[in-house]
Amino acid sequence: MGKGRAVTVEILFLLVLIIIAIVSFNYISNIDEYIPPQKYLYEIELESTVADTISDLKIYHDFSNNKGEINFLIKDEDYLGKPSINIHLPAKFSNLKVNAEFQKEESIVSFIILKPGSYTLTYDMFMEPSGTFVFSHTKTKLAGTIPKVEFDLGKKYKCTGNCIPNFSYMEIAKANSIKEIAIEFERTENTIHYFDLIGIRDIRKQQGVAIAFGVSSLLSAILIIKEILERFYK
Repeated sequence: MGKGRAVTVEILFLLVLIIIAIVSFNYISNIDEYIPPQKYLYEIELESTVADTISDLKIYHDFSNNKGEINFLIKDEDYLGKPSINIHLPAKFSNLKVNAEFQKEESIVSFIILKPGSYTLTYDMFMEPSGTFVFSHTKTKLAGTIPKVEFDLGKKYKCTGNCIPNFSYMEIAKANSIKEIAIEFERTENTIHYFDLIGIRDIRKQQGVAIAFGVSSLLSAILIIKEILERFYK
C-alpha cells in the first residue's frame, strides 16, 4: 500500500512538471517583441518681442525607466523682450521639475525666462521606442553646440538591425548600439526635424527564464518516469 501511495504521489508530481513545461514553452511562443509605431512630437518655442534664439539644446529619454530631460541655455544677448518658453512634450508627463516657476497643461510646459543661464526640465513620461519622432522649433533659432537627441532603450527594449531607417534634417551623432541612440540636428534653416526609430521589446531574459523552467521540468519528468518504470519492471 505504501508503494502504491508513493507511485501516486510521483505521478501527480509528474503531471505538475509536465504542465509547467507546457506553460513555459507556450509562454515562449507567445511573447510579443513587436511595438506598434506611434508619432511623437517635441516642440520648443521661445516667445519674445525681440529674442528668438536658444542655445545648446539637448533632449534625453530613458525608455525603460520612463525618465526624460531637456536642457538648453539662454545667453545674455537672447534675454530680451521678456522671453517665455513653451515646450510641448510627446505625451502626458508627471513629476516635472524645472529650475524656474512653470505652468503645465496636459503635455505642455510654459515658463518665463527670469534671467540668462541654463535651464533643465526633468520629468516622468511613458513612450515606447517605435515610430516617428518629430522635433519642431518653427519660431525659434537653435544656436551654440549642435542640438542633440539621446535615447537610452535600457533593459526593456533594443534596436533592430536597421534601427533608424529614415531621417530628415538630422544625422547620426555616433556609432549607435542596440541600446543607445544619439542623433543630431543638421545645421540648416529648416525648423522641423524627424527620424523613424524601429525598436522592439527585449525579451531575451523572459525567454531564458521560461526555457530554463521548461527544460528543467522536462528533465525532472523524464527522471521520474524512468524511476517508475524501473520499479514496475523489477
